[in-house]
Amino acid sequence: MFKYAEYYPRKYRTGILKYVLSMVFVFVLFDLSIVVYADTHSAEYERQLKVKAAFIRNLVRFSQWQKNSGFRNKQVIEICLYQENFLYDGLEILTGKRLKFRKVQSRVIKSDRITEPCDVILIPTSTLQRFLKFNDTGNLKNRITITDLTDESVSFKTLENKVIFRLIRSNLHLRFEVNKTAAQRLNISIGSELLKLGNIISEPDRIKQ
Repeated sequence: MFKYAEYYPRKYRTGILKYVLSMVFVFVLFDLSIVVYADTHSAEYERQLKVKAAFIRNLVRFSQWQKNSGFRNKQVIEICLYQENFLYDGLEILTGKRLKFRKVQSRVIKSDRITEPCDVILIPTSTLQRFLKFNDTGNLKNRITITDLTDESVSFKTLENKVIFRLIRSNLHLRFEVNKTAAQRLNISIGSELLKLGNIISEPDRIKQ
């Protein structure tokens, strides 16, 4: 009879147990994302906005800025919403809370090209085209970029490797996609937990005309 305790040394048993528990913990966090989309301005819609915000919080939680980014010296995490607040009251899930041992601040930025000191950039579908037009890898480096593509009536052939995470709909559930190329270019490390749970995608920088 196979005996787990005898086959694996103690240090490996401890490591395996920690890994399993961490994956269960991450799955529970992202399982909160399961929603059925409702009409706007309803109580269910407001709940869904808060779930989106909690989902975004976990994406940031399991991502890392590189050592040379200067993030370690910061006392706050600055979340910028690109030109509009598409989370509405759901933003309360993030603002003023602590994440990565830092207080979260949030604001809407109106400029087309981002020059503000944003650690995380949230881009709604309505302004995504302008974001892609006016921003590039240079000014987006050391920033976690997340866009909301849950509106299935709008489609983009490519996000030009400028957006790391995409929120999407899948069978009436909220899910996310990860662009590893974008993360590498923007100097962001993606946790293994996210890579296991998310759909990893690749895309061209430009669409040939």
